[in-house]
Amino acid sequence: MEGFHINNSASLNPLSYPKTTSWNSSTDCCSWDGIKCDEHTNQVIQIDLSSSQLYGTMDANSSLFRLLHLRVLDLSDNDFNYSQIPPKIGELSQLRYLNLSLSIFSGEIPPQVSKLSKLLSLDLSFRAISSAKVGVFHLPNLKVLDLRYNPNLKGRLPEFQSSSLTKLALDQTGFYGTLPISIGNLSSLETLSIPNCHFFGYIPSSIGNLTQLMQINLRYNKFKGDPSASLANLIKLSHLIVGHNDFTIETISWIDEIPTFIRNLGDLEFLMLSSNNITSLPNWLWRKESLQILIASNSSLTGKISPSICNLKSLVHLELSFNKLRGNVPSCLGNFSQSLENLVLKGNKLSGLIPQTYMIGNSIKMIDLSNNNLQ
Repeated sequence: MEGFHINNSASLNPLSYPKTTSWNSSTDCCSWDGIKCDEHTNQVIQIDLSSSQLYGTMDANSSLFRLLHLRVLDLSDNDFNYSQIPPKIGELSQLRYLNLSLSIFSGEIPPQVSKLSKLLSLDLSFRAISSAKVGVFHLPNLKVLDLRYNPNLKGRLPEFQSSSLTKLALDQTGFYGTLPISIGNLSSLETLSIPNCHFFGYIPSSIGNLTQLMQINLRYNKFKGDPSASLANLIKLSHLIVGHNDFTIETISWIDEIPTFIRNLGDLEFLMLSSNNITSLPNWLWRKESLQILIASNSSLTGKISPSICNLKSLVHLELSFNKLRGNVPSCLGNFSQSLENLVLKGNKLSGLIPQTYMIGNSIKMIDLSNNNLQ
């Protein structure tokens, strides 16, 4: 690759190595590390230089941009020294997968990227950009759009058209405002991840049109109102994370108890409802045998921990910290399953002896029962 130096600190992956140092111009490039060619035409169709310790800027006249049959370009986990993504990348019209994540670019996504009509996956996460044109949200065949961890990437979400998008990830970006009603047009969406942004307002009812959704993460925003009606149709949800929002006192059914629509989620694996005013966990929750992670910390849970919690045979992580739970710790939690690895019950009013079942014959790796009245 022209214009780059090898710097072992340019990649974060501890298994990184300089792939290009083995390239030899006297040999067939199809045999080079990170290069794949079409077996019939010998044209280069894939370049994977991820974690290759590349440092420098991408030359606009690089031979890379003459590889017009290229379908996969992965330059992730290198250091492009805050240079801009070259507009010529938009000339690679056959690209299906473009990954420039963790590569320290700056500036905007070139508008030319919006011309990559065959693109299926675009990953610009982790400090790759600071501005995005509306066009990247409207690429006709795009299935995955990952813009996570770009704190300087700001603006309102565009109006969404019907698309094939299955994953939209905007974690820890500067996007703000209300979710557009047109988000309901993303009928193929399976993952919506927008935590730690600056969204506010009500969850639009149109989100109920996204019946393919399996994962939704809304935490650490300023959403308000009662999202139960908007989410009730999402029967395929397996991951639901909605804590740390401004769901208000007007929505008693939301903040004082777990919404009943969750009862109908047959394959629920991850439930996080921290920082609400939930006072109890319903009995039907103990029948969610697919549940692997249950977090309801910093809430208002009172009473005793039900022994029925041990019906959750798939549970890996249980966290009920900083509530008002009393009584003994159920002894069955120490041996009811070989799945449980993390048990966090700190900051309650639990009393009595720590059961001996916690000491042997289980898979528990971490127990935190501090700040209780245990002996």
